Amino acid sequence: MKIHVKGAVFFALGLWFSLGGGLGELYGNGADSFINFRPGARVIKGKFTVYDMPLDYASPHCLASDAQGNIWYVAYGANRVGKLDPEKKEFTEYSIPTPESQPHGITVDKDGIVWFTEAGKDKIGRLDPRTGMITEFPVPPGGKREGARGGVGRIHTPMMGKDGYLYSTNEWLSTIVKLDPKTGQTWEYATRTRKARPYGIQVDLDGNVWFAMVGAEHVGKLDTKSGTVTEHKTPTPKSGPRRLTIDPQGLIWYAEWDAHKIGYIHPKTLEQKEFTPPSSPKAGTYAIASDGSGNLYVAEFISNQVSRFEPKTGKWTEWPMPLKRSRVRNIVVDPKGYVWYADNGNSKLVRLE
Repeated sequence: MKIHVKGAVFFALGLWFSLGGGLGELYGNGADSFINFRPGARVIKGKFTVYDMPLDYASPHCLASDAQGNIWYVAYGANRVGKLDPEKKEFTEYSIPTPESQPHGITVDKDGIVWFTEAGKDKIGRLDPRTGMITEFPVPPGGKREGARGGVGRIHTPMMGKDGYLYSTNEWLSTIVKLDPKTGQTWEYATRTRKARPYGIQVDLDGNVWFAMVGAEHVGKLDTKSGTVTEHKTPTPKSGPRRLTIDPQGLIWYAEWDAHKIGYIHPKTLEQKEFTPPSSPKAGTYAIASDGSGNLYVAEFISNQVSRFEPKTGKWTEWPMPLKRSRVRNIVVDPKGYVWYADNGNSKLVRLE
């Protein structure tokens, strides 16, 4: 294994590792947004390619694509942010300034800036890939507030809004945090349901922010203009929705962890409908991503497989993951239509084609 130390730039340490052998403005994020990022569409036949990471204790949690098709990720176990260039089969990694920050969620904005959450330290990080510089922004701390654990609020999943503010879920405090990237100022919006545990996040076509409430049975919406939060029960009680995506029509789709289903909500009519995968009730539908044609790819944590749902026909296709105990918590579709997930249990990145 060859590792090249690129050196520190202000707060960032860059490492290089070599593996042997859209439309309009583009930015990638963990929710495969159709706001400024259009995932590709291709025929997925079930071929998996596994990429070994530089460190076998990386425990990657979430990942996101950029406009060039590079895959960015947070290495929870190694306290790093990294990038995989699939064409060159090269990894570049950056050490996070704050030790034991527990990097969790990640997104890439339209300018190519990488944003990530530090769940263990109540911070949001900003990485400029051109310089390797990491800047950290504090968010309202957990402290002794209701829901906080160990003094932190567990800032969770970020996404850049259409208004230029970064929005993130704060799981244990049950709030949505808005960050001004220019000044570092933050605002908080509380869920109406106590202990809701907002988790995945998705901006809709009108710029409103939707979030999944894994501690409840709701998906919520933050009206970014008025600051009003509304909540909508899923058809199945105690569904525990975790992550969200948006399809070409603008429907907000959610993966229901406790119900072992997926579903959608129409952001204007509020119509909802659910669909049950063949592996239910042992699916563990954790994360979901739409491709450019509207097909949905689902990471099933318990069944240890990736499934595809085609809304036009109602057809399900299932592919067992190549490694056991993968513990996949995030799945995305890149600009070329490849499906990617972070294998948290085996410290790998995996592409499905």
